Amino acid sequence: MSDPFDVFGSDSDSEDENNQGRNTESVEVASSLINEANGLVQQQPITSENTLRASPVESSLPSIQRDLVDISNLEAVNFPWPNPLFVDDSAVAVYIIPKFGGGRAFCARKKLDPGTTVLVEEPVMEWHQDQVGRKLDLSTVRFLLENDKALNLVHWLESFHPLKSVIDQGPNEENSSDEQLWPMMEETKNECEELEVSELAKLAENRKIVCRDNSAVSEADVLRMLLCIRYNGLESGVYLYAAMLNHSCFPNCAKLRPEGDQTFSEVVTTREVQPGEILTINYCPNIMSHASRRHHLYNQHRFDISADVEEPFRAMELVNDELPPSAVDRVDDDSPTLRVEKSLDEFEAMLPELVGLASVDQSRKEVLKALELSIQELCKQSEEHLSSNHLLLVRGLILHLDVCDAIRRTNELPKNALVLILCRQVQSAYQLIDLQSQLYGPDHFDLARSHEDMYVSISELLSRSPSHLYGLGFPGLGSFSQWSQKERESRNEHHRIKALYAKKTR
Repeated sequence: MSDPFDVFGSDSDSEDENNQGRNTESVEVASSLINEANGLVQQQPITSENTLRASPVESSLPSIQRDLVDISNLEAVNFPWPNPLFVDDSAVAVYIIPKFGGGRAFCARKKLDPGTTVLVEEPVMEWHQDQVGRKLDLSTVRFLLENDKALNLVHWLESFHPLKSVIDQGPNEENSSDEQLWPMMEETKNECEELEVSELAKLAENRKIVCRDNSAVSEADVLRMLLCIRYNGLESGVYLYAAMLNHSCFPNCAKLRPEGDQTFSEVVTTREVQPGEILTINYCPNIMSHASRRHHLYNQHRFDISADVEEPFRAMELVNDELPPSAVDRVDDDSPTLRVEKSLDEFEAMLPELVGLASVDQSRKEVLKALELSIQELCKQSEEHLSSNHLLLVRGLILHLDVCDAIRRTNELPKNALVLILCRQVQSAYQLIDLQSQLYGPDHFDLARSHEDMYVSISELLSRSPSHLYGLGFPGLGSFSQWSQKERESRNEHHRIKALYAKKTR
């Protein structure tokens, strides 16, 4: 499970301000990285907004539309599956709710505080290596049918959307209301090789794998299983109960992935949830622009989130005061948001290798320093090309803080360079806390890490070189006492949020 609380691990005031800790070699490498990776430096800015925000927002959840259901007359669904490791039946249950997702949804039975663990589950099937990061295809169905638990998996998938019983009936008055289902089945059929579908049906027969009613696995069953996996599969594999959680681009829960030797995932609430509220997670693997989310969700899960974005988050998607166009079948290669996303992907992929080798390879340390400057430049140009509060900046600022932390862990920075790195960390954390508060509300676990970055960096600067903090020019933060107060506020917020997620219901 990804740990949301990984920790970021006497200087003179007279250093050369023109140097700013940037040696010539680092600048040259950074320039090369920018030119190769982000493709933005040759573009003309779309907007001129490039200023730090005045102050972090107050800790209040944005006024969003809550999906509330009257569950008083609904019966909880009992599935023919093994029980998960943990589910709080008194707090949540799955109900038949036709207008949501596949007609079912997890709902809260009572008020849930942020940080409540509602589900702990192991995947019934993990993706095979060839499918990781790629569009799921018939090779995954083959992997399923060759699995030791293939018979159970085939039976369990009959209860996933789209239901086997519905597909067997074909379109009729009762099930024709699902406008996406039948075009999706036809599209899935058209993209698959007929011979391969036939071979998979034959594979099931040879392995004596039959449907729940003992009928043979048909070619239509093979296509339906592929669609089931696409609709319901999550990043780390196929889950039975977690698959009943609906998607939201701005969810009230998060599914934490297995990590290391751990085999299970947890689903925790990330904000206050009201009785009758639908529990939702984000099916996307990371923060994406609306156009990329729309394409990914259709390509992977076969549903369309539409061309619009709900308020109040729409403001975080605007480029040049307009919502960029989107489509289910493609993402515009020339769009500024996609260029930023590609740059972030490349920079994020570079970091683990650089961190692993920086302790033994001096040249890697220099590239790590150059990467920090490149990401900082990418964030600045993202503000110019997108806006000063675009949600993609959240990814960029998090990455910048991670790289700054990696540089500091090398323990080889001159004192003046360390002070300048700390200043840049304060600037990124200050802006990031604001953006994350807008995007998630005040209680999301990601904010705990950002507040920690903030207070740790401020504390070090107050002890090493307070004048550098004053020189950052933040409104209302021009003295030792004011920065000390800001340090205490972020420290308290870090501990408050961390305490929320220390709660366990099991």
